[in-house]
Amino acid sequence: MARRAVVAAAAALAMTGLTAAGCQERVCRQGEHAVRSVEAPDTGRTCVKDGEAPPPGYEEFPPGEAPVYVD
Repeated sequence: MARRAVVAAAAALAMTGLTAAGCQERVCRQGEHAVRSVEAPDTGRTCVKDGEAPPPGYEEFPPGEAPVYVD
């Protein structure tokens, strides 16, 4: 029983790693763009409507660094 739980946990971690390290994915809806957290720029993201300023604590990505969706 314990071995089954270990195998399941390992599989879940592997899938998480594949998702995080894989292709970039769509992070916002159409008409929105991603902004990053000032305190956690590598992991903290949210979406804002195009043309709107980021909320407090967030900033625009530097040119060329914004996540994009690749078909």
